[in-house]
Order: sequence, then structure tokens, then C-alpha cells
Amino acid sequence: MTDPLEPPIKSASQTARTSPERLNFIIAVCAILISAASFYATYLQADAANKQVKAMTLPLIQYGHGNAMGDDEKVINFSLKNAGIGPALLRTVEFTYQGKTYDHIFQILNDCCKTVTDLYYTEEKHAANDLPQFITSPLVNTIIAGQDNHVFLKFKYHEKTKELWELLNEIRFDFEFSACYCSMLDQCYTVNEKAESQAVKACR
Repeated sequence: MTDPLEPPIKSASQTARTSPERLNFIIAVCAILISAASFYATYLQADAANKQVKAMTLPLIQYGHGNAMGDDEKVINFSLKNAGIGPALLRTVEFTYQGKTYDHIFQILNDCCKTVTDLYYTEEKHAANDLPQFITSPLVNTIIAGQDNHVFLKFKYHEKTKELWELLNEIRFDFEFSACYCSMLDQCYTVNEKAESQAVKACR
């Protein structure tokens, strides 16, 4: 008699049928795992390539100012340096002084210090060209190459304009700065005078 508690003994034909089914199942699972691993590896490779492209085109704008420009010259200068690798396209630039916003530092001088500038810059003195002039360059829509420095305002020291030079040299520390710029891949960032940069969808 057969013990009812004992499991039924499979025949050789049943075992032969089960083995290929189990083998096929194992092969299918392995194929799925290999496909998933291959997909993940492809994703990691594509993500790494994308990050490499971004790194190669990433600009990093830094605002700076000083009062010397080599050869022991006393020159007040304002500049934007692209410390990144890729070129930067400046979209918007703003300066804030005593709560008012300006598009350029020269506008601040015309507003806050016109009384002082008028002491030195009359039509007669301009014609004589005997005083150092403000040298300015545009900012908006300017492209700054990677590792390049763009000086957008210079004012050389002169005894005859000492009061104006010293005034600008003093108040330049009170200027707040903000800009929005984009890379050649149209990735945009905002930055301030503290070099704090933040990614944005687009410049306004």
C-alpha cells in the first residue's frame, strides 16, 4: 500500500517535461536582467556624455572692480570675467545704487555725481582732450569667451580729475550687480556681485 503522506513519485516523462520548462524560465529571466542592465548602462553612458557636453559649454560669469591695471597705473575698472569654459551671452545686466536700478554704471555717475563731473567735463575741455575720459563698452548681447575678461568701464587717474576719481573709487563698493546670461546650448543662469549663480529656464 502507498503511504498517503508520501509525495507522489514523478515519472521519468514528467521530469523530462519539467526540466525544459524550468530552463526556459531561467533563460527568460536572465535575458530580462541582461536587457535591464544593458539599458541602465546605456543610460549612464548617455547621462555622462550629456554632463560632459554641458561642462564643456558651461560659462561662469564673475563681476569685479578695481583701481589698478598694470604698469603701476591707477585706473578704476569694472569688468566681467567668464571663469567657465564655454562662451557666455549676456542677456540682461542691472546695477543698483541707493535703491535705484541702472543699466550701466555710467548712468549712476550721471545721476548721483553730475555736479562733480560737470566740474571737469565742459565742451571746451572735451574739445581740448586734455583730461582722461571714461572708456566704456556695451554689455547686453555681448559674448564673453571662456576664460576671457571683459572690461566695460575704465577711468584713468589724473590730478585734474582727482576728486571725481576718488569719488568713483569710494562708491564702487556700494554697487549691487545682477545679470542673466546663457550658454551656447541656451542654458541660462543668473549671477550677482557675490558670484552667486543660479540656473533659470530663461532670461527675462
